[in-house]
Amino acid sequence: MDSIKASVKREIESIINSNSNVVIAAKDANDFEILSKTLRKNVEIAQIESLLKSSENTKRFNIIILYNIIESLPKKKTQHLISKTRDILATSVYLFLDYQKCSTWNSAELVALGFRVEKEYRKQKENWDLYHFNMEDYKKTPDWLNSKDWANPENWDKFRW
Repeated sequence: MDSIKASVKREIESIINSNSNVVIAAKDANDFEILSKTLRKNVEIAQIESLLKSSENTKRFNIIILYNIIESLPKKKTQHLISKTRDILATSVYLFLDYQKCSTWNSAELVALGFRVEKEYRKQKENWDLYHFNMEDYKKTPDWLNSKDWANPENWDKFRW
């Protein structure tokens, strides 16, 4: 990654500006340096290896942004990283997928991991999607899941199931 595309930079900055406790995950030292120089914000930038190695007792972030990662790591390692960031490290995860660089992932696979498409960007030489996973709205509680309809100890002797 020689530089961040202007459209992606705008999206990252809008996410950073509207939130606190944000981490941007970078693939390697080169990406780390480019993100640091380009964004010039008070935002933490972590290398992927440190996120993968961190224990479950690590700090939990409000948001982790994954950029230029899914395209560059093996699929199994990427699934592990996505699962860990989604389940342990962050409440909300943003993931940029550049279709020009990545042929191993598709939208259905990311939806299966709990992500939804936040934005599609199709202009000239750019072809990327922004996916978002938010633990707070990932699964809506069904109407039937309440003590009134089932698992109510007061009704155990009154009704036969």
